[in-house]
This record gives sequence, structure tokens and C-alpha cells, in this order.
Amino acid sequence: KNEYDAEALAVVGDELILFSKNRKTFKSQIYSFPKVAGDYVLTPRKVIDTQALITAADYSEKDDLMVLTGYNSSGEQFFYTLTNFVKNGFEKIEMKKYLIPIKPAQIEAIKIINANEFWLSSESEEKKNPRLFHFILSEE
Repeated sequence: KNEYDAEALAVVGDELILFSKNRKTFKSQIYSFPKVAGDYVLTPRKVIDTQALITAADYSEKDDLMVLTGYNSSGEQFFYTLTNFVKNGFEKIEMKKYLIPIKPAQIEAIKIINANEFWLSSESEEKKNPRLFHFILSEE
């Protein structure tokens, strides 16, 4: 039940954006720091209620879109969009959550192809091979 874990990292301009995996609250703290080697003391810029442990992040400058993946204690997988990520800033995050109908799998990486199309990959789970998924958000 550690609240200090993170594996989702994305590049946004000259900064790295880190999303935590808080096993106590199932919320994610968002941290930012420069893409320059050094020692930094990180404090959360924002806390978002993902109701999941965030495992992956990617950012598209062209679409100003941050995407995340995560899972809950029931093993359900989720996909999140944070639109207008830079434009709105940390105080006005617009987040949508989608259920990914994949079991058993733990999504560990995401890559944006365009604003509605993504690659997702899972790690190996219970003697099953890792998998690669082509994920498309419907415009409906």
C-alpha cells in the first residue's frame, strides 16, 4: 500500500511529466521537472482521481493530448484522455476515462498514433505472453 510509486512518464516540451501510482488512494499525483540532469525535490502539481494505478503515459504536442493507462484492484484496465493538457494547465485538467475490455492483461505502455488511435502493450501475465493492441476511440 505504498503511495510513492511511479512508472508513467511523458515528455512535454522541455519538461518531464510523471504520474504516480498511489496504492493507498488510487489517485495519481502529477509531477513536472526539467529535462536536465540534476537533483530535484518534487511536489505534486495536481492530484487527479483516476481510481486506478497509472502505468503508462504519452503526449502529443500536435493534439495537445496526454493519454494514460491504468488498472484497478479488480484487474480492470482503463484508458484516459487529458485534452488541452498544456493549454488548460494543471488547474483545469479535462479527463475522460474509458474501460479497456481486455483481461487478463496489465497495460504497461502506450503510444499515440493520432488523436483517436493508439498502440497499447501489456506485460506478461500468469504465464501468458505480452500482447500488443491497436486501440481506436470511437467518435460517437
